[in-house]
Amino acid sequence: MNDDQEILVERIRRMRRGLPPEPWRHVASHGIGGLTDIGYGEGSDLLLVVSHNGRGVFDCLSGERVARDRVES
Repeated sequence: MNDDQEILVERIRRMRRGLPPEPWRHVASHGIGGLTDIGYGEGSDLLLVVSHNGRGVFDCLSGERVARDRVES
């Protein structure tokens, strides 16, 4: 890890954690290794997550993963 990365990691570790501000609410947590991209569909509550291992679609209202495909890198 270079100096810039170490500074960023330390800064993130020092950040205060807590409940999200209104109108946000926590519904689920998912670990995504190798995250490369993330985005919403326009007018949708679905979240597309792309990683080195494939793609996943999450329902942001329930927190459930509703679709998944695996892609060999």
